[in-house]
Amino acid sequence: MNTANKLAMVAAAVATVFGATGAFAQNFTYNNTDLLLNFRQQPVGGSASISDVTFDLGNVSTFLATYGNSSVVLNSASVSKFDASLLTGATGAGYGSLNNVYFSVAASDNNAANTTTVNALWMSALRNSSTDNTVAGSTMKNAVNQATQSGSAANIASVGSQASQFGTALSPNSVKTVDATTGYNAVSLGGTYGNYFTGTEGFTGAAFASTDKVRVDLWSLQGGLGRTGNVPAVYQGFFELSGNGDMTWVGKGFTGVVPEPTTYGILAGLGMLALTTRRQLRRA
Repeated sequence: MNTANKLAMVAAAVATVFGATGAFAQNFTYNNTDLLLNFRQQPVGGSASISDVTFDLGNVSTFLATYGNSSVVLNSASVSKFDASLLTGATGAGYGSLNNVYFSVAASDNNAANTTTVNALWMSALRNSSTDNTVAGSTMKNAVNQATQSGSAANIASVGSQASQFGTALSPNSVKTVDATTGYNAVSLGGTYGNYFTGTEGFTGAAFASTDKVRVDLWSLQGGLGRTGNVPAVYQGFFELSGNGDMTWVGKGFTGVVPEPTTYGILAGLGMLALTTRRQLRRA
């Protein structure tokens, strides 16, 4: 085989690999009980943005099992579950900034085959200014029977399924949808999920500065099979959106000090400095 043919085969193989990677990058698939981080932009009394954005954070039970005792920046390289540029950038939703942005977090078990957990819900609620992650900074209605929670469970699942079917993928776990029809805003009825919940969303306001923060708590509402009474929802932790574009999750079981977003970079730099110094000392 001559050199030209070999080069052609290598080029074709490379193109195939990159083509497959590109196809994967455009994949977005919602699964039952996935935790959805949803965004919409609408000035108070003004017109909504054309697009909403949904990030799929993966199975809610896995998320809580992994990060329930942790504080993690969701847009860090090690986690990569969020990217604010997909909200603000022209190739994303095109918001231009994080001003006037509403966001909420939700998951549901909408599988009737799961007889003991069907219509279980996980829902956000606007948190107060407290940074004590061990206690809730909001209130949530009680968990009730499965039949009562079924409408919201289906509504949450519909946000995910509409995003999968009709959205434009922005990354493997994010998609933009049309606000007025198939988007989070339209499907969830403005974050109320069938008018069953109120106060689920954080709102950045008209001038969201780089040091500003908005937080929402995450609650678990397990609607028991055949339940006739109500039980309290269970607080899980909170999500924090910063004006600099960081999205941080702080689980209720986290016992350390939550660093400021810029501190993570400083700590990483100090770690590299310490490693370099150690190597130099060993050489010496």
